Amino acid sequence: MQEHARGMRLAKQQQLDLCAMHTRESTSSLAVLGEWAREKFALEKAPGKSSVKRILDKESSLKLVAVDFRCRKKIPRASMVALDSCLVEMVLCAEQEHVPISGRMLMILGRLYAEALHIPVSERPRFTRDGWLKHFLRRRSPSQEDR
Repeated sequence: MQEHARGMRLAKQQQLDLCAMHTRESTSSLAVLGEWAREKFALEKAPGKSSVKRILDKESSLKLVAVDFRCRKKIPRASMVALDSCLVEMVLCAEQEHVPISGRMLMILGRLYAEALHIPVSERPRFTRDGWLKHFLRRRSPSQEDR
């Protein structure tokens, strides 16, 4: 089993913390900031100087990231957020009316909402039971709200 240290990403909040550290310690070098990030976020390897520079350069756009998405490493596309919101709203309405919804029905509704939202076919999820449905249910499970 081969382990990779490459491709490591910081969550958006961690990136903002790195930018804040740079603001506080403006004389720190990129290597020092990378080492600070390794210690602060318990990383196996410190981010490289180019990675730190890239994070610092996009500080203004990081500040615009919604608080709900700052714990994530990748921000979902707006179309996927809209699709999820529509489906969650529909599921909540069904729960209030005590109407059961099967996984198959969720996938069908997902396709219909994606079409109604004019999401290009190339950007739509595949709406499979082991892919999209499993991840949608995991994202929307009550245990996620406790975190």
